[in-house]
Amino acid sequence: RAQGKIVEALEQYHMVVDIQKAKDPDSLSVASSYTNIGLVYYDLHKLIEALDHYHKALDIQKRKARDSLELAASYMIIGLVYEAQDKLSEALENYQVALGILQRKNPDSLDLASCYSRIGAMYAALNNLDKALEYYNVVLDIRERKAHDTLDLAECYHNIGLVYKAQGKWAEALVGFQAAFAGRERDLIPSHPDLIGTCYSIASTAYDLVQLDLALEYANILLRKDSKYKYGHLMKGRILFKMGKLNQARECFETALVLDPGYTDAMLQYLE
Repeated sequence: RAQGKIVEALEQYHMVVDIQKAKDPDSLSVASSYTNIGLVYYDLHKLIEALDHYHKALDIQKRKARDSLELAASYMIIGLVYEAQDKLSEALENYQVALGILQRKNPDSLDLASCYSRIGAMYAALNNLDKALEYYNVVLDIRERKAHDTLDLAECYHNIGLVYKAQGKWAEALVGFQAAFAGRERDLIPSHPDLIGTCYSIASTAYDLVQLDLALEYANILLRKDSKYKYGHLMKGRILFKMGKLNQARECFETALVLDPGYTDAMLQYLE
């Protein structure tokens, strides 16, 4: 039923844009309709069609609404589509154009922070970690002032933690993950994947730092929140193994294998 309503909406948007084009094919109303059509195609996971309509909207906006927030939004949307297509360089290019507009038109705003965040994510995905950290720290500065005690701020802390962990800076990563956990535990349900992921990040990073009591604490927190999270059982097993608690570690590896009999990492640990 939901799919049928989406297709019906798409047909209506096409009818609207045809009427608008008959009156003025180069109007901002036409651009808005193209954006709406693109959004529907995006929801349908038809990314090529979505991108085509977003570019049509962009072409009009570049002529009729230069240096506007609407134009920045179009560049952001196009960046998201390229990102979904795993075309990271193209996504980065569009985000950077949007950033330039937002810096002029909406400085020190949460929209600007979101743009910085996407650029940081692209640099992280492209393994340019210093650049990613530079952009994430700008996001952090804005969100600490403008969006304190929010999930967006928690996400920023988590992203910074991931970059530090990738750089092998585990102590700095742990600080970021713990800050993220504080925000996510306050605002998310216990089984939310983001909260589970942050628990795992803290446990694994504390393990890397050989802070085994802390690692075990968060592995237990994780498994209380989601007892079927196989990676949590494996992580707890590794911690217990390093503590010399071999029987307890073996039980954790066995549980991970019950949850996923094909879990290779758990099998290897079990056979050690």
